[in-house]
Amino acid sequence: MNNNSQQSSNENIQPSAFRRNFYNNTDSGRVYLLAIFAPLLVSLLISMIGGLIAGGKGVEASTFTNEPWYQALLFLASPIAFFSIFLLYNKASKISYSAVGFKIKVSWQNILLAIAIAVIALFGLQYFINFIDVGLEKIGYELAELTIPNNNFGWLCLNTLLIAILPAIGEELIFRGMILQGLRRNFSDALAILISALMFAVMHGSLQQFIYPILLGLITGWIVVRSGNLLLSIIVHFVNNFLVVLFDFLEKTTSFDIKLPVSWWGILISILLLVITGVILYLVDRLYFKHKNQTEEYKKELTKKPSLYLIISWAVAIILLIIATIVNFIGK
Repeated sequence: MNNNSQQSSNENIQPSAFRRNFYNNTDSGRVYLLAIFAPLLVSLLISMIGGLIAGGKGVEASTFTNEPWYQALLFLASPIAFFSIFLLYNKASKISYSAVGFKIKVSWQNILLAIAIAVIALFGLQYFINFIDVGLEKIGYELAELTIPNNNFGWLCLNTLLIAILPAIGEELIFRGMILQGLRRNFSDALAILISALMFAVMHGSLQQFIYPILLGLITGWIVVRSGNLLLSIIVHFVNNFLVVLFDFLEKTTSFDIKLPVSWWGILISILLLVITGVILYLVDRLYFKHKNQTEEYKKELTKKPSLYLIISWAVAIILLIIATIVNFIGK
């Protein structure tokens, strides 16, 4: 083959092999829409299979749907959907999987810092969130509770997998990986972190699960931008969720209880802890991350307008949240 024909052949091959190494806010909007509907579809599929099994055995569907194993199975809907979105969307859009910013190589100091941030965030935010839950309950909002047992070591391990490990990986890949990185392409880092945290909170479709996901989303988004590594946000998310599962287990199996009493001084302490948490994270940012210079220069595009997909995804998520809230109040 002569040089001219070889060059022509290479030109024909290169476009199909091209891989983007970044997301933009169009990707963020598309991924968010998928993240809203894909878990619902997976849950529906699981419910249909349960109904078919119940029908085949000649029993009521509730016989299966009320079983702990079935409730545990439903917890897999979101992780399955999120992992599928990550794999299939990147493949279809020809985007490198490394665009999420996941790096396996990380210093032990950063790992310890991520664990410490998760612990500080849990104790600093949880009490404040508990009092918000009390307020919601007083106005007639029905609070959701853990639907699967957590009263022995086996259930603790299963809950750790379903509530801590899989969601930490799946949600971080989607929200601090694909969505946040896409928003950073078109907005300032601070605005991108805020928007992605709001999207993360609204996606939960519950007033009860709104404030805490915003705060957790701000913290994990901040650590991704500052460290340049999605692995650290996964660690923060996992440790945070695991501690919630662990404390629930201890509360159900022992006399362990770390809740503050519903009183003026309890509320005051929760606000004080919230402020202290903010101060600690600010100091970490100024005294540690600022001088590490670990973040990579992220290429920005000139446009700062949200894409049509992003606007549509926001509208859909907000509408679903409003509907879920109305149903919660009138469905009692």
